[in-house]
Amino acid sequence: MRKEIFLLIFFPFFVFAQSQKEIFFVEKSNDLFQREKVLAKLEKVSKNAYFFVENEWWGNLEEVKREKLRQKLEELAFEFDFRIYPQLTKIFGTEWKPGIDNDDKITIFFHRMRPEISGYFKDANEYLKIYYPDSNEREMIYLNSEILEDEIAKEKLAHEFLHLISFNQKNRILNSEEETFLEEMRAEAAPLILGYSKNLEKRLNDFLKNPFDSLTEWEEEKKDYAIASIFSAYLLDYFGPQIFSFSKNSGILAIEENLRKIGQRENFSDVFRNFALALLFGDCQITQKSCFLNQSLKKIKIFPQLNFLPKTSESSLTLFGKVKEFSVYAQKIIGGKGKMNFKFEGEKDVDFNISLVFCKDSKCEIFFPKEKEFVVEDFDKKYDSLTLVLFSKTKGEHSFSLTFAFGEGFEIKTKEKISCSKITKYLKLGMKDSQVKCLQEFLKSQGKDIYPESLVTGYFGNLTEKAVKRFQKKYSKEILEPLGLKEATGFVGKKTLEKINQILAQTKS
Repeated sequence: MRKEIFLLIFFPFFVFAQSQKEIFFVEKSNDLFQREKVLAKLEKVSKNAYFFVENEWWGNLEEVKREKLRQKLEELAFEFDFRIYPQLTKIFGTEWKPGIDNDDKITIFFHRMRPEISGYFKDANEYLKIYYPDSNEREMIYLNSEILEDEIAKEKLAHEFLHLISFNQKNRILNSEEETFLEEMRAEAAPLILGYSKNLEKRLNDFLKNPFDSLTEWEEEKKDYAIASIFSAYLLDYFGPQIFSFSKNSGILAIEENLRKIGQRENFSDVFRNFALALLFGDCQITQKSCFLNQSLKKIKIFPQLNFLPKTSESSLTLFGKVKEFSVYAQKIIGGKGKMNFKFEGEKDVDFNISLVFCKDSKCEIFFPKEKEFVVEDFDKKYDSLTLVLFSKTKGEHSFSLTFAFGEGFEIKTKEKISCSKITKYLKLGMKDSQVKCLQEFLKSQGKDIYPESLVTGYFGNLTEKAVKRFQKKYSKEILEPLGLKEATGFVGKKTLEKINQILAQTKS
């Protein structure tokens, strides 16, 4: 009798839950049809979630297909209740509970999205409609209906659920905004923490297509998610989930705070440098952390640009490059005779991180130069190759140059600093001002054959006049001949000024 009464009470509730329909606001830019609202059908209620499906999509499925997806939904609900939810909330804390809707369960909604979108979280749902008219006023995440029958669905669910947790732990409780790159790294780490691997394998394929992307500059592209995923796997290998703990700090400062909490002396730049070395070498003989531990990443290797230099004669190589913050730049030098002179020049006030890996017979050692210029004696006898690994710690894209010169007595010409970018007036013997000083700096930069005395006084004397004459003779076809002059004058007039400013412009560019 009691059993019959129980069925009478339970059965109507079950029918109601399965037939409930609601209209949800969706992200128009993510929706396959650019819709703003979608009619949803409640298909599954689990311990921790309501599983809604897009009503039109679901209704148009063949019954066999629909039954198959119902089974997938059952499996996903079980995975969420007994693996994803308990493990992630134990490590990171819970979502807002009971939340804005005063309901302990979250809403998971499957609707048709653009193929490149697997899911998303919309924080507007966490606010009342009076603040955000398109709020669904519930703790909610969205998943692409096309991934429901794929094994990766549980990984994407874990990723988006971490965003829901982050909103509560970071935004609400700590009242702090997270930098996007760390927000996504943390979400990419969620499947790995749970022991899933398909998402990482997919991200790895994307990463190998563009391995030199900036980690911290976020453009919402596949390459951004790819490096975030690979780096999050690297962090988990060496530091565990604690590295992603929530902090009042954000981005790099948050990671450095967590490093200190778990007893690590490294800063973020140290960690990224070792990550770059792992990508290029995969060899923990170079540093303790210059290899991957994750099985899916152990075979990963990206290749630097190769530069071959002769071993039989003096040679030099100057490279000009640009690099974004926390983006790997790598060059490999093979060959070179005698001692090696190295010189680095970069933009002022930009913090570059440089590592040099010297290798001989597959055995490598690393050097972190403190000076921008140094010499390695007998390079060709000690080493087979040199790999330079460089990145910037300063936001934006920044220019630099690298010079490698090989041979006894072969010196790198030092680039002289010039205080102005243009000389704006004619100059002659006896003048004294800042423009004369700039002229002298320029003449000095042209080398000892032009201005051997290299004096910078601001006074246009006999030595400066002689230097101008040497300069005019060197570029006589552009300075003297157009004016019908056979002899240099030492007067900085129109043609001399044009040539000086042309060279200055090239130097500053």
